[in-house]
Amino acid sequence: MSLNNLSVRLGKLGQGAAALLAAQEAVEVHRALTRQNPEAFNPLLAISLNNLGNRLSELGRWREALAPAQEAVAIRRELARQHSGVFNSALANSLNNLANRLIDLGRTPEALVLAKEAVELDRKTCLNHRPFPPRATPRTRVLRREHNRSRLEIRYLGPRWSRTPPGADFCQKPCSPGLTEQSVG
Repeated sequence: MSLNNLSVRLGKLGQGAAALLAAQEAVEVHRALTRQNPEAFNPLLAISLNNLGNRLSELGRWREALAPAQEAVAIRRELARQHSGVFNSALANSLNNLANRLIDLGRTPEALVLAKEAVELDRKTCLNHRPFPPRATPRTRVLRREHNRSRLEIRYLGPRWSRTPPGADFCQKPCSPGLTEQSVG
C-alpha cells in the first residue's frame, strides 16, 4: 500500500512520471504476491491496478489506462462473487474508475451502464450490511479504502473476508434516495 500511497501523493504534487513509476511498481509487487497467495493479495492487486489506471489517465494515456481498470473490475467481480458480496463496495469503486476511463475515450454509453451498476452495488451494500463479528483473530489484516461516501474496512480472516464500517454509521444513513439515472449520467 505504501507504493500506492506514494503514487497518489506524487500525482497530487504534479509529478506524474514519478507517480506512474510508483504505481507500476505497486502492480508488479502485488502481482508477485498474488501468485504466492491469491486469496490474500488479489484485493491489493485490484487497488494497485485502479491506481495505475488513474495515473495513466492523468498523463493523458487513456488507451493504456483502460486495461488496468478492466482487470481491476474482473478481480473485484470475482472477489464479490466468491465472498457473498463483501467486496461490493470495492467493485463499485472499480466500476466507477472503469466508467471514467471509458469517458476519457468517448465511450459514454458504456460508462453510464457501469455507473448505474456501481450505484446499485452501493445500494445493496447499505441494504445488506452485516456487522463484523465482535472478535477478530490475530490473523486479521485490515485494509482501509476510502470510498466516495464512506470508509469500509475489509478484513482478511484466513480463508474468508468480511466488511464493516468503522463506527457502524455508514449503513444507518439512507442510501442516496434522491439518486436518479439523470444524476449518474
